[in-house]
Amino acid sequence: MAHVATLWAARHAANAHDPGYTLTVSAPSNADARAIGAAIREYRREAGEMGPDRVVLDACDQLGGTYALPLAVGDRVRLFARTNAAYADRSRGIIGNNGSVLTVRDIDAAGVTLRNAQGREGLVKWDTLRDPSNGRIRLSYGDVLTIDAAQGLTSTEHIQAMPGGTQAVTGYKAYTAASRHRVASYIVTSDGAERREIAARRPLGDPRPIREADVWANMARNLARQPEMPAALDLLARAHRLHRGAARALQAGLHPAEQRAAEGLERTTLTHTWQRRRVVEHLAGMTERLGSLVHEQGAVLEALGRFVPAVREVASRALVVMQPVLQHVIGQMHEKRRQHAVEQQHDEREEHTHRLSRGLGLGM
Repeated sequence: MAHVATLWAARHAANAHDPGYTLTVSAPSNADARAIGAAIREYRREAGEMGPDRVVLDACDQLGGTYALPLAVGDRVRLFARTNAAYADRSRGIIGNNGSVLTVRDIDAAGVTLRNAQGREGLVKWDTLRDPSNGRIRLSYGDVLTIDAAQGLTSTEHIQAMPGGTQAVTGYKAYTAASRHRVASYIVTSDGAERREIAARRPLGDPRPIREADVWANMARNLARQPEMPAALDLLARAHRLHRGAARALQAGLHPAEQRAAEGLERTTLTHTWQRRRVVEHLAGMTERLGSLVHEQGAVLEALGRFVPAVREVASRALVVMQPVLQHVIGQMHEKRRQHAVEQQHDEREEHTHRLSRGLGLGM
């Protein structure tokens, strides 16, 4: 960007003696044109062609790109649409179209006063420049235009700037940009971008150095590209090939089913195939779940196996400690059984004596 701006300033300085000298600059994209234009306007400010920034606009281009645009009296701006203005004689009319470059003469709350190439000045209201979709002002710097916007220009010299390398430019656009001049044309590209493209096309680990000759060859290859544009007959031929290919694919797909039907077999085994596949998938799922259960059971048994010796040792110790208590309890149980037996025998003798007494009384 800076190199293009420096070349622009140098060419203007070298031709300052020629009042008819003109210099135009083109770039592949709106973003490239805006960035180079911002660098050029600093040279113009140093030369006293423009004042300090008066406003910073929320701007956009015709493709929806958004950006902040500082604006000063003396700036050269480009329009993105057919634009009306109010003139000093109270008339209204078109002051410029898409791609027109105008000079800023004044900036205020109502709008911006612009002067076109014919020297006519008019006030363009901010609402006239506002994009209806996002409310931003459709303006950009006009010292650099895109290749498409510059295709109707003719100048003494022209700078064809490609800050992202020649990869973004085909032979068609290269011819358009290179035919703007009457005397000389300058091609400015990015050495780094060209070398990156060359490296990307080479195999990984290729040790060969990228020479200046390789850069020139890469530029020539890109600028010589002429991609073919499809014509109506090409589209019809492509549609015919697609139609014929679809018909043949349908016939090839139906042939096996028709052959099986002619042999008295089912037309297709797809249903059985899918059933077998579902059964296999179901069994696979069951096997996986069973494997998981077996693994879990094995883990439980392993844990229990680790606890059995400990449980056995604790039980043995408990028996040793509880043995006297258990013997005492067993002795008490035997004593209670003996006492119960004695009492039962005593009760039986008393019952027998009572019955005998009642029998003797009845006999008397």
